[in-house]
Amino acid sequence: MIQFEDFYFFHVIDYEINSFRKFFNTIEKTVEKNSGNLKKEWDEAIKEVSIEEEDVCNDYYIDLAGELGDFQQLLYKSFAISFFSFTENYLSHLCDTIYRNKKTTFSHKDIKGSGVTRAITYVKKVLKIDFPTDSSIGKDLDIIREIRNGIVHNDGRISEDKKNKIDLFIKKNPGYLKIINSKVELDKNFIDFLFQINNSLIKEAMKIIESIK
Repeated sequence: MIQFEDFYFFHVIDYEINSFRKFFNTIEKTVEKNSGNLKKEWDEAIKEVSIEEEDVCNDYYIDLAGELGDFQQLLYKSFAISFFSFTENYLSHLCDTIYRNKKTTFSHKDIKGSGVTRAITYVKKVLKIDFPTDSSIGKDLDIIREIRNGIVHNDGRISEDKKNKIDLFIKKNPGYLKIINSKVELDKNFIDFLFQINNSLIKEAMKIIESIK
């Protein structure tokens, strides 16, 4: 009989990852199409106006470009929030699987904390292993969690006590994100980074599932 955890980790997760990739590809196509349409409209409009009207025309399209940038950020941030929830969900499944198979006296829900941090703590505590194996992934997950919390709870603003940590991440990973007026703005590279982190975590989760069966 196929165990649920086997089906979930070896079939459902792969389907969900592919769905997220398709979702983000749709976001990118939408942004590119809108950007292309705006540029074309701008180029055509500037040809039709007089020299005296050029500044007004440019100001108008600069405002539209700003609105389009805001729309792009809304899509990127919405995607990042959804993807992080996906990460929390499959790590919770991993903890539940360990709990059932190892027959431990406590579950991850009995540990202080929440989400990804609590799940990682549980795996380490019960299995007595390094998880994630690459310690830098754990640190990156902490950064991602702080960014997610800033987006969800503070309109994208990073609190002062977290800002230095985020600044170090930005210096280490140029082109991933930036902070403008204390608000985080995400780049496509950051989304690609989320996929890379999750690919590594899922592979490790699968190995753990295999080892405790």
